[in-house]
Amino acid sequence: MSSSLLGENQARHLSSVLALLLDEISKLSGSLPHEPWAGPARAQMQEIESLVRDLLKKLDLRLPPGTRPRRRVQAYANAWLARLYDLRAKNLSGYGPVSEGLAAQLDPALEQIAERFERLARLAGGGEGR
Repeated sequence: MSSSLLGENQARHLSSVLALLLDEISKLSGSLPHEPWAGPARAQMQEIESLVRDLLKKLDLRLPPGTRPRRRVQAYANAWLARLYDLRAKNLSGYGPVSEGLAAQLDPALEQIAERFERLARLAGGGEGR
């Protein structure tokens, strides 16, 4: 796994996250019902998979065979940390007006969840014993 554009840790992180994406999209595609909308959705997922594989090839990255569980957990935790950040009250205005008291209720709860994902990532990385 080498790319002249990426450092070793960057390449490892990128390939791990993209491997997780490919795994998740495959599971999601397989779980879709047999309904009219699902066929086009599966086709879109196949296009996403193709684009991810093209990106991996372009950057000369290889998916590790059977990504190590530690890397998978780290990639999963980091992906959810980014998603949780997007759910904070200040970021919800694109979905409509944000109630004045929402941040006080929502953000601390999201922070607690994020802290657990951070701890999970550290545990998987060998950086924390408990």
